Amino acid sequence: MNIALSVDWDFFFPNIDEWDYGHKENDFFITDVWNLRASSTRDPMKHLLPKPGYKTFWKRLRQLNIIPPICLVAESHLRGADAVSLLEGKVDTLVVFDQHTDIYPQNLKYRLCQNWLLLLMRRYPTMSVINVLPDFKEGDWIEKVQIAPEFIAEKLSDIAGRLTILQESEFFSMAQKLLGKHPNAMISFICRSGAWTPPWADDAFEEFLSDVEHMDFPEHAPQPREFDREGALRIQKDITRLMPTLKHSNFFGV
Repeated sequence: MNIALSVDWDFFFPNIDEWDYGHKENDFFITDVWNLRASSTRDPMKHLLPKPGYKTFWKRLRQLNIIPPICLVAESHLRGADAVSLLEGKVDTLVVFDQHTDIYPQNLKYRLCQNWLLLLMRRYPTMSVINVLPDFKEGDWIEKVQIAPEFIAEKLSDIAGRLTILQESEFFSMAQKLLGKHPNAMISFICRSGAWTPPWADDAFEEFLSDVEHMDFPEHAPQPREFDREGALRIQKDITRLMPTLKHSNFFGV
């Protein structure tokens, strides 16, 4: 079986609602907003970190004989569609590791971060997709992301038979049954999703990349992000010292 892998770095992160000011894939949300979030007195720099599973992720795939070829690395998951399209319809199954299910039928005239996978499946009507979600079993992880069966039946009936949504533990226990004992990994893609993942974890992202052969997706590579950790800590202290009542308010998302 010919497969492709697409891995969103946000797969390894908790989603903490109190620090969610919205998400758009632009410079403000990729870079600037994180300085505001970081100055929260609840200190997301200690709590919004990747789960340790990222350190063994590639090893676990190799144990299933899923050997990633050179991985293309981009900022946005939108480019995952471009990566698959390079193979001109030769992919039987796309395995997507993502905290989200990007198949929402919104603004289908344009490819967006929430609909790229739906548009890709419609472009390749014989390709199936396994959408793997994190287990969300520890700490402050949100509940498992679910798409109601009636939503798929009513609005996504043309892809419903080719879409499988699994939790991480389910996928790794069923992978050989789903993909065969020797799947042919034709291409791999990784995105940083900086609007969802913080700059103080960019070193961990580089560590994640170091476990596989990789190259930047032309013209769409993640750009270095400036982040003033010490400045954010100073603001935390100033807020706590000057306006202690904000510690329990939502003014700064604290």
